[in-house]
Amino acid sequence: MNIHLILVLAFFNMTSVRAGRVLVALYALDLGAQSFAVGMLAATFAIFPGVLSWPIGMMADRTGSRWPLMLGTAGLAFGALAPYFFPGMPALSWRRR
Repeated sequence: MNIHLILVLAFFNMTSVRAGRVLVALYALDLGAQSFAVGMLAATFAIFPGVLSWPIGMMADRTGSRWPLMLGTAGLAFGALAPYFFPGMPALSWRRR
């Protein structure tokens, strides 16, 4: 994989995660979510990378960094676009009411 493509993907991933933290909190508050729900949404930005870092790291050791980077980018794109296509709290929390 070309190093320039890796750097561009990493830059956009980091930018969208950092911007997503702020935007998800503001969007949830705009939808009328309670402060506890906003805090739990913000906590998922730290929990999932912490939980998945070991298995994804082992996968990267076996297969190289291309597939974990592509899968992470696809998951990040889906997560960033979900509130746009499915507006409302269920798109943020994946909890049915």
